[in-house]
Amino acid sequence: MPDSVSVLSPAEAILRGPDPRTLTIAVLAPTSGAMGVTGPAILNAARLAAESATAGLDRQIDLVLVDAGRAPDTVAAELRTVIAAGAVQGVVGTHTSDVRIAVERMLAGSLPYVFTPPHELDRLHGDTIFLGTGPREQILAPLMLLCGRERVRRWALVGNDYVWPRLLHHRARRIIPSLGGEVVTERLVPVGRFDPDRLVGEVLSSRAEGVLVSLIGRDGIRFHRAFARAGAGERVVRLCTALDEACLLSVGGDEQGALFTAMPSFGDPDGPWDGVSHAYDERFGTVAPAFGAYAAGAHDGVQLLADLVSRGTTPPRTGDVAVRLARAEGVVLSPVAV
Repeated sequence: MPDSVSVLSPAEAILRGPDPRTLTIAVLAPTSGAMGVTGPAILNAARLAAESATAGLDRQIDLVLVDAGRAPDTVAAELRTVIAAGAVQGVVGTHTSDVRIAVERMLAGSLPYVFTPPHELDRLHGDTIFLGTGPREQILAPLMLLCGRERVRRWALVGNDYVWPRLLHHRARRIIPSLGGEVVTERLVPVGRFDPDRLVGEVLSSRAEGVLVSLIGRDGIRFHRAFARAGAGERVVRLCTALDEACLLSVGGDEQGALFTAMPSFGDPDGPWDGVSHAYDERFGTVAPAFGAYAAGAHDGVQLLADLVSRGTTPPRTGDVAVRLARAEGVVLSPVAV
C-alpha cells in the first residue's frame, strides 16, 4: 500500500532515531546540481520499489532522502549524522562516482551500500554492491556498432572533469584504436562551469565524426542544445554515456537519428523493462518525471537492499555476487542491473 512508505528528510530521521518497526533505507539521489534533473524520477522509483517490497515484509519501509547533488564531503557528512542517530539500516545511491568514493570512505563497510549507476571500475572491490555497468561493458558494443556500421573513425571525447569520465575516457582511448578509429581531441570540463557553444566549436574544429559524451545531467543537456544550435546534429554522431529519458526530454529529443545512448532505454512498450515502467506510470501517472535508466537503477537498488536486510543476509563483497544471490532467493531485478 502506498501509505506504508514514508519519505523522510535527514532531520526527521535524526529526530525519530531508531525504529524497530521499520526498515529505513537512506536514498542518496541528486535533487540539486548538474544531476538534479534526474532526482524526481529516482525518488519516485525508489518509493515504488519500497511499496512493492513492503507487501512481503512484516514491517514498514521508510526512505530517508539525502541530496547527493552537493559536494561529496557534504553528502557523506550528512549521511554520517543520520547513521550516528541509528536511523537507517542501509544505503542506496544513484549519483556521481566522486560522491560514491566519499560515502565509501565514510561507511567503511559499516552498512550495506548499493551503488546503481554506471561506474568507472574494471574490477569491483570493497564492500559496495555495484548494479551498474563498468566502462568496457558500457561502451564496447556501442563503439563496435558505430565504428563498424556507421564507419565513424575520428572521435572526440568530451566529459566532466572527475573520476568517472576520466577513467571512461581512458578505456575509450584503448578501445577506439582497436576498432580502426582514432581519438582526435579530448576535453574534460568542470561540472557546471563551461561554455557549451565554445566546447561544441572545439569539437567541430577537430573534424571529429563522432563524439563520446560523458557530460552529466544539466551539463550534457547544455552541450546537446548547443550542438543543435550549431547545426551539427546530423553530420556528427554522438554516443552518450549518461543520457537517460529525463535528460533526452530536456534536450528536446533527436530528429536527425545521430544521437545514441549507452544506457538502457525504457521507451519501448514491448521491451523487457515494460513491467517496471508500466507500474511506474500506474503509480505516478504519465505526466510524472520520465522513468529512465537512473530511476530503474534506484528501483533495483531499493528492491535488492530491502530483500538483503529483511532476510538478515550479510551482503557479499561484490555486486555481481549479490545480484546472483538475490535472484537465487527469488528477487526479480530488471535488466538494467546486469
